[in-house]
Formats: sequence, C-alpha cells, structure tokens
Amino acid sequence: LNLTIHYERGQFVRALTRGDGYAGEDVSHTIRTIRALPLQLNKPVTIEVTGEVYLEKADFLLLNELETEQFANPRNAAAGTVRPLDPQIAASRNLKLACYSLGQTDIQAAELPKTQAELLVFLAELGLPVTPTYWQLSTIAEIAKIYQETNKIRADLPFDIDGLVVKV
Repeated sequence: LNLTIHYERGQFVRALTRGDGYAGEDVSHTIRTIRALPLQLNKPVTIEVTGEVYLEKADFLLLNELETEQFANPRNAAAGTVRPLDPQIAASRNLKLACYSLGQTDIQAAELPKTQAELLVFLAELGLPVTPTYWQLSTIAEIAKIYQETNKIRADLPFDIDGLVVKV
C-alpha cells in the first residue's frame, strides 16, 4: 500500500494513502502503530516521504490462520489492515514500511540527495526505514542480470514483489 507520510520539524503529523489520485485517505491513526515508523525524525526537518506498507509472507499466513475472514494475499491484508478505525488491529499485524521517495520539504535544494542511492542513505539517516536491497548500476546488461537473478529467488523472498523498479 503506497503512503505519503508528513513530518513537520521532525515530528510525525499524518499519513495518507494515494486514494483516487486526487485525494487520499488519512490513515495516521493506524500507520503510527508500525514499529519501524519513527514518530520523531533524527533531524527537525519538514518533509514529505513516500513509502510502501507491506506484510511479510509469514505474517500473512499467521494472520489468515487467526482470522475467520481470509485475505486473498499479503497486499490486500496490508491495505485492509491500514484502513480500520481500530489502531490496535494494525498494531497486532506486524506491518512493515519501506520509504523510497521525497516530496515537498523545507530542505534547501543544494542539500538534497542527488541520486536515488543517496536518497535512501539520507532517509535512513533521518531514522526512516528503507529497503536494504538496492543496486547502483550503469548498463542495461547489469539491469538485465539483476532482473534475472531476482526472478530466480522471487518465491524465496520474505515478501511479495511485482517486479523491480528501475530509476534513471
């Protein structure tokens, strides 16, 4: 589930879903229960960050064992967990978060990361969770190789993926 998370002067303010592309749903009450989400950043910046909320496969299987209503897949379970009014439900389901993009911020342009790899390091320095696996590649051949290698281990990953994201 894609989210935009807002911090003002380093303090968590709100989290919104993508919604219909124009207006998202405020899910702050459930997102704040994600253990990896800092309610205060390591620096007092005003920042908007985009990330994905997900559920690992093992947690999904356990959830379906415990619930009378079965979820179709981890993506539906994560999305369905974020929307209930009861944040205790979200807190009990071991949701994960990976941040990867920067929106509006009060940080001066000269101080902003120049590459995606630098951005992930920057977000981690703020205390935000990021994916531990990414590559900085220079050629199409390198991208093709990583794609093929990832496809071989895709079923063994602890979470579902649609594929790889390539940023140029």
